[in-house]
Amino acid sequence: MRRFLSKMAQPSHGPIASSLLEKVQSQLSPAYINLVNESHKHAGHAGNTRGTAAFDARETHFKLELVSDKFAGLPAVRRHQLVYGLLDEEFKQGLHALSMRLKTPEENQKQ
Repeated sequence: MRRFLSKMAQPSHGPIASSLLEKVQSQLSPAYINLVNESHKHAGHAGNTRGTAAFDARETHFKLELVSDKFAGLPAVRRHQLVYGLLDEEFKQGLHALSMRLKTPEENQKQ
C-alpha cells in the first residue's frame, strides 16, 4: 500500500517536495512514503538561507518515512547515503535538513 501526502494534509507541494517525491518514487519504488514539511518549525535559524529556491518556497526541512525493497541488505547509514545521493540537486537549491526513517517491507511489518 502506497501512501502519499494528500492535498488535505498539505495543500500543495512546492518545487523541492515535488522533485524529492518524484526522484524517490522513480528510483526506490516505495511501498509506503510519507513526506512532511517541517520548515515552519525552523523559521529564522541559520539553515534557512535567504535567496535559495528552498527558502523562497518554505521547503528547507522535511521528515521522510519510506518503505522500500531497495533497502534490503543495506545498513542504516548506506540507506541514508542512497537517499541523499538522489537529492543532491535539492540540497544545492537550499534543502537544509532531511530527517529519515527508512525500512524494508519486512522491517515495517515487525513494527
